[in-house]
Amino acid sequence: MAIALVGGVVIAAAPAALAILVPLGIGIPVLSALTRSATRDESPEARARLGRWVALALVAHLISGWLTDVTNFSTDAELYDRVARQLEVHWSQGLPFERLPSGKEGFFYMLAALYRVFGHYPAAGIVVNCVIAAGTVAIMYDTTKRMFTAAAAHCVAPLMFLPGFLVWTSGLMREASILLMIAIALNAAVRLSDRFGVGQFILMTTSLTLLFTLRANVALLLMASLLPALALSRRQLMTGLGTGVTVTVVVLVLVVGAGVGYSGYKLSAGANLEQVEVSRLELSTSAESGYTRGADVSTTSGALSYLPVGLTNFMLGPFPWQVRTPRQILALPDVFLWWMLLPVLWRGAFEGVRVARRKTLLLLVPAIAIAAPLSLLIGNYGTAIRERLQVIILLVPFIALGVARRRASRQTESSATVRSDALVGHAGP
Repeated sequence: MAIALVGGVVIAAAPAALAILVPLGIGIPVLSALTRSATRDESPEARARLGRWVALALVAHLISGWLTDVTNFSTDAELYDRVARQLEVHWSQGLPFERLPSGKEGFFYMLAALYRVFGHYPAAGIVVNCVIAAGTVAIMYDTTKRMFTAAAAHCVAPLMFLPGFLVWTSGLMREASILLMIAIALNAAVRLSDRFGVGQFILMTTSLTLLFTLRANVALLLMASLLPALALSRRQLMTGLGTGVTVTVVVLVLVVGAGVGYSGYKLSAGANLEQVEVSRLELSTSAESGYTRGADVSTTSGALSYLPVGLTNFMLGPFPWQVRTPRQILALPDVFLWWMLLPVLWRGAFEGVRVARRKTLLLLVPAIAIAAPLSLLIGNYGTAIRERLQVIILLVPFIALGVARRRASRQTESSATVRSDALVGHAGP
């Protein structure tokens, strides 16, 4: 009774508290369930370790989300807040409302629904994003364990604390939901590569369908790349191909037939190189962090010749000498940490192919299929830093495996040194 009374007083005194406490109250049990599921066949110590990492991720994202909100870090957050508020007014009062951006409407609907329930409190959306980001840690842990080993999975959580993951998935933006849908689709694909399961099939089709409402071009690329990857990852080629085709057909029925994300699908599926060049040129000239403004990808030959340059800038930039403003300096820690992980990524990819063989195509094919087109489309580093997370999350299992192998090698060398010292001491006078 006392707790209820105190809670009522808090909510009455600060209505925004309800918008924070309710999503947290729902999200924490969900995170606990994800943690238990990811460590179902492991020891209580492993479960507790992952639980601590997920809890730490939630706290870190909440702090990051609060900082990005109070500092107005992103103008996109202001856009999502304003449009979602207009959408909620449209629902409640029936006022006219302009059309939502194609392939982005999912996040507007989610945010407007939160405003409908709690009132206009952006904190509700931030808390939901933070819970989603923390849950992605557990999902990627499970995916890495299924792909490789539990030792590699134990290295996943620290990688999800890269500055890019913390900053872009905490604020009032789509990134947390986008990365979650990619992580769920990948996890389901890994499970389906072992054996068919109705639950995994539903998860994969649902996540890909919802991704069309969040970032349609990435959804189309991911769906198209997972089809051959699923087919080639299984020993029975036709079984894998049948699974991939069935997933694709169901997603297209939901998108085209039911209309879920159809506007984004139509825009992405109908895009050509001339439209890509228009988008790239606009991004490169409308921001101070624009690059390669004189390039032209409107033709096949132009796109192919630009691809190495664009891919380098997209995956590795900005380079220190390309930083022009104090704001852009904030991106350098993320870039430097990413560069430091590249050798580990290479080692992990080599080990992954040796250990998991064809199953690694579930990571490699989508990563390449997404990175190459985005490198043609994106023309400024502000967008590149944010959108390359969609590629990095597919590479996290490789990086984790590389870290695990490095740790194992160091432990082996240390044990060999100890044994050698012991033998020398035993043989001494």
